[in-house]
Amino acid sequence: MRKRLLSGVALLGFAAAVPAGTAQAQESNLRWFGTVYMKFLDGNRNLQGGLASADTNPAREGGDQGQGTEVDLSLRSQVSRQVEVGARIQSRFSKNYWANGGGFGSDVSVDGNGQIVRGDEANPLSAQYVKLRGAFIRLTPGYDWLDSAFLGTNDMGQWDPFTVGKIRYIDRDNLAAVMLAGSAVEGQVKWDVARISLPRLWAGPGFGSGELFANDAAYVGQVKYAPSSTSNFTVIATQTFDGEVEADNDIRNGVDTRNRYSNTVGGLKGQYSGLPGVDMSFAAYYSNTDIKEDVCGTEWGGGCSFSPTLRKDADDFSVVANMEVASLFGSDFSLAVQAFHIGAEYNSLMAARRESDVLLTEGREGFWANHRPLYNAGSSPNGEVIYSIGYGGWNGHMDQVVSLATDNDLTDFDERAAESVLGWQGVTLVPRYSAGDLELQGEASFITFDSNWQACGGENFGTDCATFARNDNLRSWGVGGDFRSPYAPFQDKTLWIFALNGNYLLDVGNGVQLGGRVKYVKDKDNRVTGARFLEQAYNTIAFNGGNDTDAFGTTPAGFIAVNPDWAALPEAQRAVTSTSDDNRKADYWTVGGSAGYQLTDDFFARLVYEWQYVDLFDGTTNVRNPGLGFEGSNTFGYAEYMTGEHSANKFAVQASYFLSGFELGADVQYIDGKYSPEFRAGTGQTLQRAANGDIITPFGNISPNDVNFEVYRMKVFAKVQF
Repeated sequence: MRKRLLSGVALLGFAAAVPAGTAQAQESNLRWFGTVYMKFLDGNRNLQGGLASADTNPAREGGDQGQGTEVDLSLRSQVSRQVEVGARIQSRFSKNYWANGGGFGSDVSVDGNGQIVRGDEANPLSAQYVKLRGAFIRLTPGYDWLDSAFLGTNDMGQWDPFTVGKIRYIDRDNLAAVMLAGSAVEGQVKWDVARISLPRLWAGPGFGSGELFANDAAYVGQVKYAPSSTSNFTVIATQTFDGEVEADNDIRNGVDTRNRYSNTVGGLKGQYSGLPGVDMSFAAYYSNTDIKEDVCGTEWGGGCSFSPTLRKDADDFSVVANMEVASLFGSDFSLAVQAFHIGAEYNSLMAARRESDVLLTEGREGFWANHRPLYNAGSSPNGEVIYSIGYGGWNGHMDQVVSLATDNDLTDFDERAAESVLGWQGVTLVPRYSAGDLELQGEASFITFDSNWQACGGENFGTDCATFARNDNLRSWGVGGDFRSPYAPFQDKTLWIFALNGNYLLDVGNGVQLGGRVKYVKDKDNRVTGARFLEQAYNTIAFNGGNDTDAFGTTPAGFIAVNPDWAALPEAQRAVTSTSDDNRKADYWTVGGSAGYQLTDDFFARLVYEWQYVDLFDGTTNVRNPGLGFEGSNTFGYAEYMTGEHSANKFAVQASYFLSGFELGADVQYIDGKYSPEFRAGTGQTLQRAANGDIITPFGNISPNDVNFEVYRMKVFAKVQF
């Protein structure tokens, strides 16, 4: 299905990926080619983290300063008619700015944990290290039953985003596989099978493949059948195994292994284009996850538990159906329709993370996808909060993925963020109109949720929600910036998305490329809908001398009370007694425009303006997320008080310059924002004020004054392919 002729503000596509490169043929059979890529960052956050705007890894937290260089050197050789070989040598920058001389300098800096964070040549984050990132052998033996055999690293783009997805660029050379491909019935049937070595720490923080990992693998196979030129069908299945050693002190007969974690995913896809101007397709998937808790352990933070993957056995299905009509009644209008159901417990360990957008909808705006928003604390020295991308988030709308590990790390603000859509179900209509130099594209989406449940479909969220990852319920609070986990213990949510994007080429000079867009998103969540759940959702977890327990009844190390002043209030001023107190209502507006002009044959520039607005009611002042713990602390800043009006003006200058083999791109932004907090006391209660007049809430003592934001950020890159 054709998707998004018009992409709004994501105009220039300054993806920071180091591309595969365009081969320049050489006379010999051995070809060398590659890319030299340089990135230049600047901003008024003045964070000397890694050379990426967003990174949640404490060792290389995102930064907005510095210049860095990467080199990608690739070789290919057609050794014989049947044998091809290739490899890549890739340098990576993290904190190896030009200013530290590749780590040669003696300015060693040590963080609070005693780890060297910058300035040390022995630290791979600072030194300009080079690694073997990709090597492969491809055989085409010419057998009737086998078209090719591939051994080595691969981006896995030939599979499917719901089963084994294409790997994002930073991980592209981390997955290695043995893959076979063949065909039969005069090419009508094609098949592929593969064994993919299971990478450690693949699915997110805390998820590992155990102590015995060297032979852990995912197996995938697919059969494609095309009975005619207008129809085709695909059956695909994958099985992921994570084995561990059995306890055995007698090794004379070897040591047995047992399964620790397995994930099975199967799918059936089809496409038909036999009707004039009509293209139809469908895809249906089923997943099953089996976790051996006696091997994994059930403790908080255990190897199979604390990660974006599900924590216990689960199975579910997903279905997506598409239809596109190229011309409605012979007019210039076309229409794309998509209906979808993504099961809340659909779990595909090897699904695509952020390089495959699986739904037609634009989804939400990346501008608000700052998962550590700093609306309340606002101070950069507050520990881990600085790892976030910062106010203003990412450019454009967000992509939708079915993986729970959306992995927005190592990205820059000019890219698009991704969010998991597990539990989404609804329909999207995308009408398009094209006439001459005018292109219009709209969207109307209605989304409800398979995860609309009370206590995760049980009686007590402390136990019945234990299937789901610890970082629950943050996305549906605040301005919705968190993208880590789509689950909330109590949810009764609907989401409406309406958008109109337009492009017009104004016939002036070399032609002025005008763009504009309007978008409205309505997000409504009644959360707890039965009075019998109020007690466990908001009132049962007692503050305990400055500490608290999490949603699963444990007290993780470093757990910090959210607000002792709130905990000290009389029970009558803290208790949530009405199901209307926790209701959420958020209205998002985006209005943007741009004008681009080809100033010279080599130089293109564009001016962009964008207005972002959110009117948010996120519950009364006595309400906090069920199970809220360290996420609400000033140190971590995942959850903050955000009820009120949010508005921002974003101004950007984007430019690109080309010479033969050379590309220069720039995105310079200034963002002026304001948050005007609003407060509403719980039913039968009054606003409680601290001595300085701040409002006492579970998230902290919140000032009633406006909060102002001023952000400058710049990214420039230079790239030469040879």
